[in-house]
Amino acid sequence: MSLANIPSYLLTAVVFLVMISVLVAAHEYGHYLLARFFNMGVEEFAIGMGKKVKVWRRKTYELPVSQSYVHDLGVVSHGAALEGGDHPAQSELVETGHGPALRETTEFTVRMLPVGGFVRIKGMVPQDDGSEVNIPGGFYSKPPWQRLVVLIAGPAASVVSGVLVLICALMIQGVEKPINRPVISEISPDTVASTAGLKDNDRIVAIDDKPITTFYDLVKAINSHGGQKLKLTYVRGVQGGSVYVTPNITDGPTFDSDLEIGPEITRHGVIGVGPIYHHVSLGLAGATHEAIRIPVEAVQSIFQMVTQPAAVKEEAGGVITMVATTHAATQAGPGSVVVFACLLSISVGIFNLLPFPPLDGGQMLMAFAELLRGGRRLSIQVQQTLVNAGMLLVILLFLIVGFVDVQRYAGPSRSPASVPPTNHAAASPHANK
Repeated sequence: MSLANIPSYLLTAVVFLVMISVLVAAHEYGHYLLARFFNMGVEEFAIGMGKKVKVWRRKTYELPVSQSYVHDLGVVSHGAALEGGDHPAQSELVETGHGPALRETTEFTVRMLPVGGFVRIKGMVPQDDGSEVNIPGGFYSKPPWQRLVVLIAGPAASVVSGVLVLICALMIQGVEKPINRPVISEISPDTVASTAGLKDNDRIVAIDDKPITTFYDLVKAINSHGGQKLKLTYVRGVQGGSVYVTPNITDGPTFDSDLEIGPEITRHGVIGVGPIYHHVSLGLAGATHEAIRIPVEAVQSIFQMVTQPAAVKEEAGGVITMVATTHAATQAGPGSVVVFACLLSISVGIFNLLPFPPLDGGQMLMAFAELLRGGRRLSIQVQQTLVNAGMLLVILLFLIVGFVDVQRYAGPSRSPASVPPTNHAAASPHANK
């Protein structure tokens, strides 16, 4: 990295941290809104982690309690919550026109490390004796179905906010759509196509002397001839020529007949080219259609990785991929940053639905089990076993994704990151043919 590039990488770092903070805030705000809707106490809404730097807002509210709870007006301590507070949660027991209530305050804070964040809902720490169910306004004092709704509200907020902002962004800047003409572009370095001497904007007119008229014709021929020599006849400007290529064989997604990247992982041939694109303006209906496809394709990608482990190297991306794509988006302009942030928000929301504690999906799984048990809590031993197993699975998942990242960007086939097109293709792997 040269000194001249330092400002661009510093800008990438700032954009990445701001983007992560905004995405986390949207996710946690979903939890917060539904927790308060169900009269759960919320002790803190934090942006960032580590030491508390600033309290920028305090919001006081009252939680109704039954008359049997009233022992003495004054301050009542309820102990720390899941993320660990700076001090035990406290409430003031007061008399209101509607009966006794706990007067409590939510602190909206900024913490030192600008990564992540959390909402600390009162009483989220399971106790050996099960006393967490007796904390007024506590998370576990509420019915399982309410806890389910609160838990799903975070991922839902991530997905919905990402889709809504993406709709607006797509309406403003449109999308890039592939053109089904046999003109090639996006030739990757150190690939069969570049080694053969093909260049961007070459028009392929024949394969093994058989004329073709669409890019999909080229895709089908290359996909089905992995490891076999093909003669490509091309036109470049006013001149023509031909080259021989032997497509490499790979496992991954490929283009369908609409030149969209399909969900299936197949073994096929590639030479390292893509189609040309043109800009398409979108109205509300078109932008909505494009944006809604993102979460659908994200779910398909997760399912694909579970059923076809070979898809991990194509579909998965970790911190290195996120930083690299953030850098490319930052270089491309604010519009690309917004689109990438929306895609990341949607992906984070869906990822959090995986049924592994400590992800929201894992907590939902336990709440659903209690719902089936008629509201009876799982034993502390069962909860701890599930949490430990979930943590191991999440750690293993991050290690696998990290390994894929290292291979992708530090391996022998390393290629520079590119900004995904501002459409649903950005949520899918880039497939070169």
